[in-house]
Amino acid sequence: MTHLHSAEYAPHLYADMDIPAIHARNITILNAIERCSEPARLRQWIYNADRRGALEVRNAAFRRLALLAEKTPEDTLSNAALRCLSVYRIRLNHRRCYKVNMTKYQLLLNSDGPKALLEDLTSRRRFKEITQRLIEMDLADLTIEAVMVRFQSKFSKKTVEAAKARLRDYGFNGHF
Repeated sequence: MTHLHSAEYAPHLYADMDIPAIHARNITILNAIERCSEPARLRQWIYNADRRGALEVRNAAFRRLALLAEKTPEDTLSNAALRCLSVYRIRLNHRRCYKVNMTKYQLLLNSDGPKALLEDLTSRRRFKEITQRLIEMDLADLTIEAVMVRFQSKFSKKTVEAAKARLRDYGFNGHF
């Protein structure tokens, strides 16, 4: 896949740059990101990578930040819903440059459960925009719709099919 800011897509932007040196630097940063456990440092990498067009660095830092937000590694619908909430909060905060209060969604999760929360979030416009952006960033597995497909036994067949359709509409061509 050719990224929008890659040398193959726009060679004129990279004509006077040493591409192997840039790639080697990104590999060093990617290795550091894998070991990083500081959210502030990861946010700084995301910001810098956005400015420099280093999509692989930005996506790796974003994924690591999302995984750090996860409370437990256990793969349950409740934990997946919490992870989605964290990912969408991180994305909203990054996009809007201010903190977004997600308390009402956490309350919905606690009172009505993860299934109700995920179904509610898929109908909200700003969450749809973030889903589309996550898919563009090759982070489809962190979307609400992907969680609904992964835990399809917990949702109605109609809801799962709608989630798959939304993923396709947003440009996800991967395997469900």
